[in-house]
Amino acid sequence: MFVFRSGFLCLLVVYTGMMIGMYSTWVVIFGITFEHLGITQKEAGWLGFASLIASSVVGFISARFSDVCARRLKTILMIMLVIASLMYLWVSLLCSQYIDYSKEQLYVSTILACAFLNGCVPLLYEQICNAAFPIPEGIIIGISGLMTMLGGIFYMLPISLVQFEDNSWLEWAILVVCVAGCIVILIIPQRNGRADLDVSIRVSKTGYYQRLETEQKDLLITEHKVPENT
Repeated sequence: MFVFRSGFLCLLVVYTGMMIGMYSTWVVIFGITFEHLGITQKEAGWLGFASLIASSVVGFISARFSDVCARRLKTILMIMLVIASLMYLWVSLLCSQYIDYSKEQLYVSTILACAFLNGCVPLLYEQICNAAFPIPEGIIIGISGLMTMLGGIFYMLPISLVQFEDNSWLEWAILVVCVAGCIVILIIPQRNGRADLDVSIRVSKTGYYQRLETEQKDLLITEHKVPENT
Protein backbone atom coordinates (compact mmCIF):
# COMPACT_ATOMS: atom_id res chain seq x y z
CA MET A 1 0.00 0.00 0.00
CA PHE A 2 2.95 2.34 0.59
CA VAL A 3 3.66 2.21 -3.16
CA PHE A 4 0.27 3.75 -3.95
CA ARG A 5 0.43 6.28 -1.11
CA SER A 6 3.75 7.71 -2.26
CA GLY A 7 3.17 9.95 -5.27
CA PHE A 8 6.86 10.32 -6.11
CA LEU A 9 7.40 6.57 -5.99
CA CYS A 10 4.39 5.90 -8.23
CA LEU A 11 5.63 8.49 -10.71
CA LEU A 12 9.09 6.95 -10.78
CA VAL A 13 7.79 3.39 -11.17
CA VAL A 14 5.37 4.33 -13.96
CA TYR A 15 7.97 6.36 -15.82
CA THR A 16 10.65 3.67 -15.54
CA GLY A 17 8.29 0.97 -16.77
CA MET A 18 6.99 3.02 -19.69
CA MET A 19 10.46 4.14 -20.74
CA ILE A 20 11.95 0.64 -20.67
CA GLY A 21 8.91 -0.81 -22.45
CA MET A 22 9.06 1.74 -25.25
CA TYR A 23 12.84 1.55 -25.62
CA SER A 24 13.00 -2.27 -25.66
CA THR A 25 10.24 -2.34 -28.28
CA TRP A 26 11.87 0.33 -30.45
CA VAL A 27 15.21 -1.52 -30.53
CA VAL A 28 13.69 -4.63 -32.13
CA ILE A 29 11.70 -2.85 -34.88
CA PHE A 30 14.49 -0.99 -36.65
CA GLY A 31 13.37 -2.62 -39.89
CA ILE A 32 9.98 -0.88 -39.58
CA THR A 33 11.30 2.33 -38.08
CA PHE A 34 13.90 3.06 -40.75
CA GLU A 35 12.13 1.46 -43.70
CA HIS A 36 11.24 4.82 -45.27
CA LEU A 37 14.96 5.72 -45.24
CA GLY A 38 15.89 2.76 -47.41
CA ILE A 39 17.44 0.69 -44.61
CA THR A 40 17.26 -3.02 -45.44
CA GLN A 41 16.42 -5.75 -42.96
CA LYS A 42 20.06 -6.88 -42.94
CA GLU A 43 21.31 -3.37 -42.19
CA ALA A 44 18.64 -2.97 -39.51
CA GLY A 45 19.77 -6.24 -37.94
CA TRP A 46 23.42 -5.15 -37.76
CA LEU A 47 22.37 -1.75 -36.43
CA GLY A 48 20.32 -3.44 -33.72
CA PHE A 49 23.23 -5.75 -32.88
CA ALA A 50 25.68 -2.85 -32.53
CA SER A 51 23.16 -0.88 -30.46
CA LEU A 52 22.63 -3.79 -28.07
CA ILE A 53 26.38 -4.30 -27.61
CA ALA A 54 26.88 -0.59 -26.87
CA SER A 55 23.87 -0.61 -24.55
CA SER A 56 25.24 -3.57 -22.60
CA VAL A 57 28.64 -1.93 -22.14
CA VAL A 58 27.24 1.42 -20.99
CA GLY A 59 24.64 -0.34 -18.83
CA PHE A 60 27.37 -2.32 -17.06
CA ILE A 61 29.42 0.83 -16.47
CA SER A 62 26.43 2.77 -15.13
CA ALA A 63 25.53 -0.16 -12.85
CA ARG A 64 29.03 0.06 -11.40
CA PHE A 65 28.58 3.80 -10.89
CA SER A 66 25.31 3.14 -9.03
CA ASP A 67 27.32 1.13 -6.52
CA VAL A 68 30.27 3.50 -6.18
CA CYS A 69 28.40 6.83 -6.40
CA ALA A 70 25.15 5.93 -4.66
CA ARG A 71 24.65 9.50 -3.42
CA ARG A 72 25.06 11.01 -6.91
CA LEU A 73 22.46 8.95 -8.76
CA LYS A 74 20.27 11.94 -9.63
CA THR A 75 23.18 13.86 -11.11
CA ILE A 76 24.38 10.89 -13.17
CA LEU A 77 20.84 10.13 -14.34
CA MET A 78 20.25 13.73 -15.39
CA ILE A 79 23.47 13.81 -17.41
CA MET A 80 22.72 10.53 -19.15
CA LEU A 81 19.11 11.47 -19.91
CA VAL A 82 20.14 14.83 -21.33
CA ILE A 83 22.69 13.14 -23.61
CA ALA A 84 20.11 10.51 -24.62
CA SER A 85 17.61 13.30 -25.40
CA LEU A 86 20.13 15.02 -27.65
CA MET A 87 20.92 11.77 -29.44
CA TYR A 88 17.23 10.98 -29.98
CA LEU A 89 16.70 14.51 -31.24
CA TRP A 90 19.45 13.83 -33.77
CA VAL A 91 17.81 10.53 -34.80
CA SER A 92 14.37 12.17 -35.06
CA LEU A 93 15.63 15.02 -37.23
CA LEU A 94 17.37 12.53 -39.52
CA CYS A 95 14.30 10.31 -39.80
CA SER A 96 12.05 13.29 -40.50
CA GLN A 97 14.73 14.58 -42.90
CA TYR A 98 14.85 18.01 -41.33
CA ILE A 99 18.64 17.74 -41.67
CA ASP A 100 20.73 16.15 -44.39
CA TYR A 101 20.42 12.38 -44.07
CA SER A 102 23.31 9.93 -44.21
CA LYS A 103 23.61 6.34 -43.03
CA GLU A 104 26.73 7.15 -41.04
CA GLN A 105 24.89 9.78 -39.01
CA LEU A 106 21.97 7.41 -38.48
CA TYR A 107 24.25 4.62 -37.22
CA VAL A 108 26.22 6.85 -34.86
CA SER A 109 23.18 8.67 -33.43
CA THR A 110 21.14 5.48 -33.00
CA ILE A 111 23.94 3.55 -31.26
CA LEU A 112 24.72 6.44 -28.90
CA ALA A 113 21.02 7.01 -28.16
CA CYS A 114 20.50 3.35 -27.27
CA ALA A 115 23.69 3.23 -25.20
CA PHE A 116 22.90 6.23 -23.01
CA LEU A 117 19.20 5.50 -22.58
CA ASN A 118 19.82 1.86 -21.69
CA GLY A 119 22.57 2.98 -19.31
CA CYS A 120 19.87 4.74 -17.28
CA VAL A 121 18.02 1.48 -16.60
CA PRO A 122 20.14 0.14 -13.67
CA LEU A 123 20.29 3.64 -12.17
CA LEU A 124 16.50 3.98 -12.37
CA TYR A 125 16.05 0.61 -10.68
CA GLU A 126 18.45 1.73 -7.96
CA GLN A 127 16.43 4.92 -7.51
CA ILE A 128 13.21 2.90 -7.25
CA CYS A 129 14.66 0.59 -4.60
CA ASN A 130 15.96 3.57 -2.59
CA ALA A 131 12.62 5.39 -2.82
CA ALA A 132 10.64 2.24 -1.89
CA PHE A 133 12.84 1.20 1.04
CA PRO A 134 11.98 -0.80 3.22
CA ILE A 135 9.60 -2.43 0.69
CA PRO A 136 11.22 -5.66 -0.64
CA GLU A 137 12.97 -5.11 -3.94
CA GLY A 138 11.23 -8.03 -5.65
CA ILE A 139 7.79 -6.47 -5.14
CA ILE A 140 8.63 -3.02 -6.43
CA ILE A 141 10.64 -4.32 -9.41
CA GLY A 142 7.76 -6.68 -10.23
CA ILE A 143 5.37 -3.72 -10.39
CA SER A 144 7.84 -1.88 -12.61
CA GLY A 145 8.00 -4.96 -14.86
CA LEU A 146 4.23 -4.82 -15.26
CA MET A 147 4.50 -1.17 -16.31
CA THR A 148 7.23 -2.18 -18.79
CA MET A 149 4.90 -4.66 -20.45
CA LEU A 150 2.10 -2.10 -20.67
CA GLY A 151 4.49 0.51 -22.07
CA GLY A 152 5.54 -1.83 -24.88
CA ILE A 153 1.92 -2.70 -25.67
CA PHE A 154 0.77 0.93 -25.87
CA TYR A 155 3.83 1.84 -27.96
CA MET A 156 3.12 -0.86 -30.55
CA LEU A 157 -0.67 -0.48 -30.57
CA PRO A 158 -0.86 2.37 -33.15
CA ILE A 159 1.32 0.40 -35.61
CA SER A 160 -0.94 -2.62 -35.20
CA LEU A 161 -4.10 -0.61 -35.90
CA VAL A 162 -2.99 1.99 -38.46
CA GLN A 163 -0.74 1.77 -41.52
CA PHE A 164 1.64 4.76 -41.42
CA GLU A 165 3.55 5.97 -44.47
CA ASP A 166 6.22 7.48 -42.23
CA ASN A 167 7.09 5.91 -38.87
CA SER A 168 9.36 8.73 -37.72
CA TRP A 169 6.88 9.46 -34.91
CA LEU A 170 8.37 6.44 -33.11
CA GLU A 171 11.63 8.35 -32.54
CA TRP A 172 9.81 11.52 -31.52
CA ALA A 173 7.87 9.52 -28.93
CA ILE A 174 11.11 8.22 -27.40
CA LEU A 175 12.47 11.78 -27.40
CA VAL A 176 9.42 12.97 -25.45
CA VAL A 177 9.98 10.15 -22.95
CA CYS A 178 13.62 11.19 -22.48
CA VAL A 179 12.69 14.82 -21.87
CA ALA A 180 9.93 13.75 -19.48
CA GLY A 181 12.51 11.65 -17.65
CA CYS A 182 14.66 14.72 -17.03
CA ILE A 183 11.66 16.42 -15.40
CA VAL A 184 10.77 13.34 -13.33
CA ILE A 185 14.32 12.90 -12.01
CA LEU A 186 14.54 16.61 -11.27
CA ILE A 187 11.42 16.75 -9.08
CA ILE A 188 11.86 13.43 -7.26
CA PRO A 189 13.78 13.79 -3.98
CA GLN A 190 16.94 11.76 -3.45
CA ARG A 191 16.51 9.09 -0.77
CA ASN A 192 19.52 7.20 0.51
CA GLY A 193 18.04 5.01 3.25
CA ARG A 194 18.83 1.76 1.50
CA ALA A 195 22.25 2.98 0.35
CA ASP A 196 23.14 4.17 3.86
CA LEU A 197 22.14 0.78 5.26
CA ASP A 198 24.32 -1.03 2.70
CA VAL A 199 27.28 1.22 3.55
CA SER A 200 26.84 0.72 7.30
CA ILE A 201 26.68 -3.06 6.87
CA ARG A 202 29.83 -3.05 4.74
CA VAL A 203 31.68 -0.89 7.29
CA SER A 204 30.56 -3.15 10.14
CA LYS A 205 31.68 -6.28 8.28
CA THR A 206 35.01 -4.73 7.38
CA GLY A 207 35.65 -3.69 11.00
CA TYR A 208 34.64 -7.11 12.27
CA TYR A 209 36.97 -8.96 9.88
CA GLN A 210 39.83 -6.60 10.71
CA ARG A 211 39.39 -7.21 14.44
CA LEU A 212 39.12 -10.94 13.84
CA GLU A 213 42.31 -10.93 11.78
CA THR A 214 44.14 -8.94 14.46
CA GLU A 215 42.99 -11.32 17.22
CA GLN A 216 44.10 -14.34 15.19
CA LYS A 217 47.55 -12.82 14.63
CA ASP A 218 47.90 -12.04 18.36
CA LEU A 219 46.87 -15.59 19.21
CA LEU A 220 49.45 -17.07 16.84
CA ILE A 221 52.18 -14.84 18.25
CA THR A 222 51.25 -15.90 21.80
CA GLU A 223 51.26 -19.60 20.91
CA HIS A 224 54.67 -19.44 19.23
CA LYS A 225 56.29 -17.20 21.83
CA VAL A 226 59.18 -18.96 23.61
CA PRO A 227 59.18 -18.68 27.42
CA GLU A 228 62.05 -16.59 28.85
CA ASN A 229 63.09 -19.28 31.45
CA THR A 230 63.93 -21.69 28.67
